[in-house]
Amino acid sequence: MKKRILITGFLIASLSLVACSKSPENNDISTSSDEQVQQIQETKVEFTGKTIDGKNIDSSIFKDYKLTMINIWGTYCDPCIKEMPDLQKLSEEAKKLDVNVLGIVNDASSEDTIELAKKILTEKGVKFDNLSCDEKLEKGLLKNLMGVPTTIFVDKDGKIVGEEIIGAQSRDSYMDNIKKLLESEK
Repeated sequence: MKKRILITGFLIASLSLVACSKSPENNDISTSSDEQVQQIQETKVEFTGKTIDGKNIDSSIFKDYKLTMINIWGTYCDPCIKEMPDLQKLSEEAKKLDVNVLGIVNDASSEDTIELAKKILTEKGVKFDNLSCDEKLEKGLLKNLMGVPTTIFVDKDGKIVGEEIIGAQSRDSYMDNIKKLLESEK
């Protein structure tokens, strides 16, 4: 009986990961090695792009905050969409700590998906900036993306700090990470 419950739990967890893989066509499940984590942490995030609303934005925004939390999500990912209200609350609270929240919609490269992303953001009450995805982002920051949602943290210099978080989290969990990273930067 216990074995059956364990197998069922494993299958449910596996299906959740597959459901929000990098793109609807990609169903590979992988884990990050220590070497990949080291490479990610040594990466400097640089970009020039547009928000979903068409506003020009680039990596110079990092210098305006002690820390920036980047949440990479997809319009096809239910856990991504479900965590949006918590992310909005977090973005409001984090401003008081000099922390910015930025979204990247990894599948928003066509007019249809950009419109869908706008609709989702409006329905969920999200006001923080969300970038549409372009080729430069795909070949850079998103190149080794394992699945969505994925969250990374970037310091004032655009350097990735801490570990990437794969999967939806609670507002409290994200806030704990933010506080730990801010404390370690002192």
